[in-house]
Amino acid sequence: MPRDPDGFFHVIEEQTLPPVIACGGVERVYLDDAVAIVRRRALGGGLADFNHDRVSARDRSLAEIVALANTLPMMSERRLVEVKDAEALREHDLVALEAYLRAPAQQTVLLLLLGAIDLREKAVKLLDQHALLCRFEHPRERDMPEHVLRR
Repeated sequence: MPRDPDGFFHVIEEQTLPPVIACGGVERVYLDDAVAIVRRRALGGGLADFNHDRVSARDRSLAEIVALANTLPMMSERRLVEVKDAEALREHDLVALEAYLRAPAQQTVLLLLLGAIDLREKAVKLLDQHALLCRFEHPRERDMPEHVLRR
């Protein structure tokens, strides 16, 4: 799956949303765009208030987050579970994370929002293998025309 922003945005805008999406990095504009697109696509055509959970990995255990993700949508095709501070997942959460990533709930989009993405961390390696993952860095000068067009 693509890790670059262009490929990532192509997937979330044009293709079927994957059940697990993870993104983060220093470029907040890209992160905000990604969240808005995923919200619109995942919650469109249904009762958004009943099918959208926003939680923090600092306040909730991974077991609670997985329980939310496994909840069936109400009068909608999909649910969205948005998890900010996902970099706060602990070492003991990795077994449950891997189990969920191997068999994610197909009726839910689990959106993990990370601050920094370090590809050496075990959780990030798992996400890289089983989810749509993108690290948003500041655009290079040569990429600015495309960045401006996207905005």
